[in-house]
Amino acid sequence: MTRRGKIARLAVGVRKALNQRLDEGEPGVAWLDGLPEVRAVLARDFDGMGLSEQNLSAWRWGGFRDWQREQEALNCVQGVAGLGRELAAETGPGPLTDVFSASLALLLTRLMKDADAGGTADAETRREMLAVIREWTALRRADHRVARLIGRGGGGGESRLIQVNQA
Repeated sequence: MTRRGKIARLAVGVRKALNQRLDEGEPGVAWLDGLPEVRAVLARDFDGMGLSEQNLSAWRWGGFRDWQREQEALNCVQGVAGLGRELAAETGPGPLTDVFSASLALLLTRLMKDADAGGTADAETRREMLAVIREWTALRRADHRVARLIGRGGGGGESRLIQVNQA
């Protein structure tokens, strides 16, 4: 969703700094309204009208929440990447999907049970879970195809694998 308010029209760096301040519980309007680059945008696009608490409140409910979700997703990806590196170091070579399969199956089972407890799972939640399952299934199929290619014909499997990856 493209936001069009006063704060949404500010530079990315200013919005990021504001979001970090809001995340830390600091006030934002006086600080933000005092920045020269903010004053320039307000003069150009809003006839010089300053920021109000209402502008900040609207941002908190929109752009700031979007930023928080993005930060959560980024933290999750970084955590999974770190876990993947740790697992690769412990388990040695081979597809990490082998390691993650049992954990993912348990997680999906728990999510489905939680979502269906008392019939509260909405259609969107079910669609999202099914999409994850489909993606995981496709990934595992690709792993199994590669394993079959490597396993065929002794030493020739590696060259076929390289050809498949380069195609």
